[in-house]
Amino acid sequence: MNKKKLLIFASVAVLALGGCDFLFEDEDPVEVVVSDNMHTVDSNDQAVDEPNNNAEISTGAHSSGSADETSDEGNEDTKFNPDSDGGASGYFTTEDLDGNVVTQEIFTESKYTFVNIWGTYCGPCINEMPDLGELANEYDKEDIQFIGIVCDVYSSDDSALAKKIINKTGAYYTHLVCNQDIVDWYLNDVEAVPTTLIIDSEGNILYETIGSQSKNQWKTLINSYLTNQE
Repeated sequence: MNKKKLLIFASVAVLALGGCDFLFEDEDPVEVVVSDNMHTVDSNDQAVDEPNNNAEISTGAHSSGSADETSDEGNEDTKFNPDSDGGASGYFTTEDLDGNVVTQEIFTESKYTFVNIWGTYCGPCINEMPDLGELANEYDKEDIQFIGIVCDVYSSDDSALAKKIINKTGAYYTHLVCNQDIVDWYLNDVEAVPTTLIIDSEGNILYETIGSQSKNQWKTLINSYLTNQE
């Protein structure tokens, strides 16, 4: 399996973990102090620790659409048809951190799916996970479910650190490992983490944003979709 893109994300681990010492002290509360809201990768595939100059990054996040509108432009490659024979872009088979097989059919389980792509080396990712865990508990799964994709965990056999982060932050929703199928499905185009998507039950990506946001910002976004659905 070609892991070139996957290894790019992991290359910043040594620097970023310096801000996540709490992970190794079980008695301490969750606390991450970060100056930026993301980790980015430049065009030369070198890890950097500053916003991508080609993106409109604010102190919140860069978005391809506002909270009250959706866009399907350029997303044809990330759609799937559950009744198709398969093989089209948008199909994937991976596993969660416990080794359970997961496919793109997971999107059919809710009206919307909130997908958060994060890394174990990424302070901004970990910093927002307590809020995401709370939000996952506040909504009916029939309306919206939360899924994480750990961009630097390639097998459930190597998920110990990711599980420790999840336990510390309370982000007790499904988290997927990042195999080649997941890279081909979407992560090949990811330039920074956290990257967050909102996907409908047919696998269409309705919203994409780079960077962490506050709980209230996420809640406003989610409510806008649920309100429009009604």
